[in-house]
Amino acid sequence: MRTKTASARECSMRAGTGRLIVAFLFLPLLLSLAGWGEEIPSGSPPTVWEKGKYWTYNAILSFQEGSTYRFPITLIVLGGDTHFGLESWDLAGIYESYSGSEIVGVLRMTGPAEMYLRWPAILNFIPGATISSASDLTHQAAAVSLSPAGLPIRIERAAEYTADPEFIPEERLIPDWLGEEDGRFLLEAVTLIPEDPEGIDTPAGAFPNAIPVRYTWERMEQNSGRAFWSPELQWWVYAEGVEERPDGSPIDSYTIALTSFGVLPQGEIIDRLSAALSSMEATDPEGAERIGEFLKEEGLDIQ
Repeated sequence: MRTKTASARECSMRAGTGRLIVAFLFLPLLLSLAGWGEEIPSGSPPTVWEKGKYWTYNAILSFQEGSTYRFPITLIVLGGDTHFGLESWDLAGIYESYSGSEIVGVLRMTGPAEMYLRWPAILNFIPGATISSASDLTHQAAAVSLSPAGLPIRIERAAEYTADPEFIPEERLIPDWLGEEDGRFLLEAVTLIPEDPEGIDTPAGAFPNAIPVRYTWERMEQNSGRAFWSPELQWWVYAEGVEERPDGSPIDSYTIALTSFGVLPQGEIIDRLSAALSSMEATDPEGAERIGEFLKEEGLDIQ
């Protein structure tokens, strides 16, 4: 792995990746997405996912020192809405361990959901993996569909700096093709490269039209691998990758494979979330309170 620093002058445009595009994950991008396809009235239900839709995965996390952990993870759609033609859904991730279930995170995804070129959200729900908690950029890149054309994409999060010790850097995304310039430093970067359709077998069945997306996350650590998006399910069905230290030495490897999917009734959604939140309160009371407030916003007052 080569780490780019403030003194490096290379950029991917010079390397000949002319198809590369960059997304600015701010409100202007979100508003521009509303123009894709027909206008959807504000307040109407989203067109792809329904409340209670779920996907369950078997995750395997293997650390370099030899320990291996296996656990199921379930992502549940809590609800969805449209505003000014822009669809959005809220997802909660629950994982099962020997000590009980816990809510590992929530994600507000912005549509259109059928656009696959985004950070594979399932990676952010793997407990114990560096990527699951360390990156704001990957959460943004998972929430927002980045490219309607399915082109390779790279986004960066950088900060400006000055010699003034009283100055507080303002973090912002900077196009990769600007290269590294004096006065800023790279905080993290995400690269997504779609590949030709390639079938993939999972415990939930075969997905012959799955689209692989090669991904890389760079910060102090690096996370890279391939994730498979199913056009039939409009969601991720498989991923495998590795996490490495700055010197390239491995930290862990992981796989996450779809085992089942469907739609849960309202009562089961409440039961699962309630059990997970109760278990979480014993290990992470602050996180449980934060997620509990998020669930209340969704009309799910979990006691």
